[in-house]
Amino acid sequence: MESTSIAVDQQETSVAVDQQETSIAEDQRHAQQDIPTLPIQTKPRTWSPNPTDPETGVIFADITQSSPQSSVPCARKRSADLAAAATPGATKRALRAVGWTPRNLVAGNLKGFAISTPRTETKLDSEHASRPAALSSIWEVTKSILDSPRRKWRTRLVMVCLSLLLLAEGALMIWFSFVQREYTTALEQKNEAGFYRGLMQLLAVICVAMPVVALSEWTKGCIILGWRSELTEELLTGYLQDTKAYYALKQCKDGIDNPDQRICQDVAGFSLGMIETISALVLALLTVVSGAAVLISISPELFLFLVLYAVCGTMVMLRIFGVPLMGYQQKILCQEASLRFDLVRARENAEAIAFYQGATFESSRSKEHLGDLIKTLYKRLGVMTGSHAFKRGYTWITFILPAIIMGPKYLRGEIDFGAITQVGFLFSSLLEAMLVLVNMLDAIAGVGAQAIRLTEMKKAVDKIKDSESDAISDSDKKIVLEGLAADCCSSDAVRLQLDAVSLKAPQLWDSEQPAKELVSNISLTLKDGNSLLISGFSGLGKSSLLRAIAGLWRNGEGRILRVPIEYCFFLPQQPYMCLGTLREQALYPGGGMEVDDTELKNVLEEVNLGHLVQRHGFDTAVDFASVLSLGEQQRLAFARLLLRNNVALALLDESTSALDEENEARLYGLMKDRVGCYVSVGHRSQLRSFHTHSLQLQGVKAGGSSGKMEELAEAQQIFQQRAAGEASSVVSI
Repeated sequence: MESTSIAVDQQETSVAVDQQETSIAEDQRHAQQDIPTLPIQTKPRTWSPNPTDPETGVIFADITQSSPQSSVPCARKRSADLAAAATPGATKRALRAVGWTPRNLVAGNLKGFAISTPRTETKLDSEHASRPAALSSIWEVTKSILDSPRRKWRTRLVMVCLSLLLLAEGALMIWFSFVQREYTTALEQKNEAGFYRGLMQLLAVICVAMPVVALSEWTKGCIILGWRSELTEELLTGYLQDTKAYYALKQCKDGIDNPDQRICQDVAGFSLGMIETISALVLALLTVVSGAAVLISISPELFLFLVLYAVCGTMVMLRIFGVPLMGYQQKILCQEASLRFDLVRARENAEAIAFYQGATFESSRSKEHLGDLIKTLYKRLGVMTGSHAFKRGYTWITFILPAIIMGPKYLRGEIDFGAITQVGFLFSSLLEAMLVLVNMLDAIAGVGAQAIRLTEMKKAVDKIKDSESDAISDSDKKIVLEGLAADCCSSDAVRLQLDAVSLKAPQLWDSEQPAKELVSNISLTLKDGNSLLISGFSGLGKSSLLRAIAGLWRNGEGRILRVPIEYCFFLPQQPYMCLGTLREQALYPGGGMEVDDTELKNVLEEVNLGHLVQRHGFDTAVDFASVLSLGEQQRLAFARLLLRNNVALALLDESTSALDEENEARLYGLMKDRVGCYVSVGHRSQLRSFHTHSLQLQGVKAGGSSGKMEELAEAQQIFQQRAAGEASSVVSI
């Protein structure tokens, strides 16, 4: 006996189908009756921007964040395992059992229908958002730091100080070469006094060099920390404060992957690698400038050979090894982030995975990403092996060149013995300086890859900021969102008005394929005292309409007029539980609210959460996301709403779906007495008695859904009965 679970995603909603226990033989018999000649297809899933398959209308949604493509061998094995558990005949009957029959399954045609392994999307690797070049990305990120208004002059001053310290290191190197020449010549001439004098000078060089190098490293570390702080603050401000990028990048299917890694790991790696690279380049330049004059004065032909040799070696290394190494480095960063995201996702959804017994699936997914990462690491290892072998042989050849060129001059008496050691030291130092790009190839590749990822994120945030602006040029592509006066004293004030609103799926980058139509031509007006219940089949855009009202989704046309956002409050189906105390949970997101313990306790008791005060108190930090059930979290979200006195419009997205009918009625009764206007998304019939109007969304042939607001007779009748009861009680008194 086997238990089969199939996940089907149509537009916004995932429909989980649990196949009842049946024998494999019976499944095969039914499958042969339904599709006698069609074998089970097992193929890697391909991503399509269209949420439904062009032939079957069915896709299996990948709920993970973007990550590299799954490895094909592991993917095929997992597809075969899934296919063995769910035959097409059994799948077809299960879909019909829940009342959802995709097209082409009605006539028994399962062409293209497959149990397939997801292939996750690559968000910015597209013709609409091509990757920027490495050098331009490095310059763009560096320029943003150097031109920062807050630290502009301080950053430049510290960079100048570092350059002076590096110049001092270069001067110490030249001084050391002359000291080395003096005491080796004295040694060759058996000059004891000159030899010991040279050793004393050598100790003096070391004593001066130690504090200079230490100060240089400290300055370099300060610059790295300053760059990291500046760049991280800039990205955090754009990501969380100036825009809703944290939301848009998750919703847009053409966004970027792993913004958390870019802000933390990539910024740190770029800051460290970039400063190390700049320091090495500056020191190499100073070394070449200061050492070239000395080497030319001793052997011009050796210096000329050195320049040609270094230039040719650098070009070969960068061309043959540098370009592929940077590509692999960039791919590794993305794959490591995807593997880490799989593990974080498993930890955050541990209970659901345990209930579904999905540990094997999650382990298989993580191992696929691990396999992809290991393959890329092996490829990079091959490139680095070739690079190190070439560099080692390329360097060893130069060991005998100074002796070959300077030996005959010494034998002819043209130079002293110390000149040979000085030339050897200068030659090695200048060669290392000229090959700095070769020696730091791995670090430079990492800096380039991280700069590209940071540039992508900055461009994405800027794109979102532009899309959120109310520019006139974009008025034909965006829903116009206008504010209304939140006059709570007026009983006839308009709280929400929609004028011919048509909503489309969000898109971050311009695309030749038009965005999918979700809701079309919705018009309604709600005044203070009105309430609206939005209902309809799953996937018709009910929650999307609330997102448009809240200003989260603007892709479409029409006009939305509502009270200012500070007078609105949104209750999602899955409330957000911040990390903190019960007081912070109830007052989230804060905003300067001050509520005494008595009022806070009374509100919690009103939503049947008084036991939380006795159990945890108000000021004890608790992980409420794991402690509270979904129903308790929804009641706590209602407490947040009831604690606010300035809410003129509340938006509820199935905010009582996990509650029993008694608690649901209690919460809606409390909200009706304290909030003048609210809009709810729900399916339960008893919700009609708590709303004055209804909007029933229905699918349209052209795509999306539409509907018309109607007045609810049930609510009017209940309101009249309540008014009559209140009047009779007054008369009796």
